[in-house]
Amino acid sequence: DVMNLTSGAGYTGIQAAIDAASAGDVIEIRDGSYNISTPINVDKAVTLQGESESGTILNCQEALGGANSIVVTAGATLKDFTLNAYSYATFGIHVQPGTSNAALSGLTINNTASNGIGLSGVTDVTVSDIAGSGNVQYVLGIAGSVGVTASDISGGNVGVYKGTGTYAQTSTDIEFTGTFALSGVSSFPVLTAAVVRDLSQDLTLKTITGGIAPSPYAGIGLNVMRAVIGYAGEPITLTQNGKTN
Repeated sequence: DVMNLTSGAGYTGIQAAIDAASAGDVIEIRDGSYNISTPINVDKAVTLQGESESGTILNCQEALGGANSIVVTAGATLKDFTLNAYSYATFGIHVQPGTSNAALSGLTINNTASNGIGLSGVTDVTVSDIAGSGNVQYVLGIAGSVGVTASDISGGNVGVYKGTGTYAQTSTDIEFTGTFALSGVSSFPVLTAAVVRDLSQDLTLKTITGGIAPSPYAGIGLNVMRAVIGYAGEPITLTQNGKTN
């Protein structure tokens, strides 16, 4: 069920395969369903991968008792599997303080009691192609970390915040790549500007592309199309401090 592709050895459990591995080994979890009753500790710089994201399913059990289902303390690579927490795990995957050079990709994390993936006090971590649903707080939470690159995150909110305890620093050098939609803030240009201004206090915004579209819940008739198309190529009046520019 679990193979070390580097050594050719097979194992009946994920933790047993990690314990026997050396740094740099590739461990593959074959397609199928696996129960997690105790936390999986990834404490070596190995690659832990599923045979496929949709086919390799890790299911958390009540015996976890709210612990984090996968704990990463080394520069490991985790990819290509689905984890269903069923609210038995606080974090689906928790990359611990002091960990650097970890990489997470091709993962679906569902129904955790807090974050699907939590990065706490980490350095130089890459997160990409992450999906999830039903996570109570964030699909990806980044606390007190430096040098995180995140792309293609879907299925929930992303949180960036100051850490506590041993990693009580502010998160810095966090880069999001890809397209992110600001929903519900485009009714008026001034509302969009207010949201962007608030975001820019904590984030460096490199490029913003604007678009105008009618609500998907409204009927699109001739008057709606005239209103939308009427913006094209037209100057927009700006009123600032009581003065019109």
